[in-house]
Amino acid sequence: MSSRQVKKTIYEIKDSCTIALKNGNARTAAQLFYSYWKEGVAWDNLSKPMQDYLTNSMEKITIGWDAIFKDPIDLDDYRNIRVPTLIISGDRSPSVTRWICLQLIQAIEGADFFPVNGAGHMSPITHADKVNKIILQHIKNNLLRTEARKL
Repeated sequence: MSSRQVKKTIYEIKDSCTIALKNGNARTAAQLFYSYWKEGVAWDNLSKPMQDYLTNSMEKITIGWDAIFKDPIDLDDYRNIRVPTLIISGDRSPSVTRWICLQLIQAIEGADFFPVNGAGHMSPITHADKVNKIILQHIKNNLLRTEARKL
């Protein structure tokens, strides 16, 4: 997957959701959004309360996208990061988020990467125990490195 393909795909879903929302079809926007991020997992598998929650969240989501897409930071800016960095991705996350993680791993020197087996894009929520252990271990490892440098 190339950077151009990722941008095109993300922009297409953003634009489709925004158009649906502007046309008064928040539910259609939510279905498009969900289908994109869950890569083909059926909307109908969601409970009605979750469908309603996503539908009611679409305006906020599209506003967030506008802010993200206007951010002038690009991948080269990440090459300047010189602090311990942890990148976590569920192994069932959408291909676009796995691709972004790969780009960040390659850009940030010394970044630690941990895939969370069986998890998707929302692994901090769905696999909180695993994710919290990974974060805690990352903090401990880097505190030890910091203390060792002081000696």
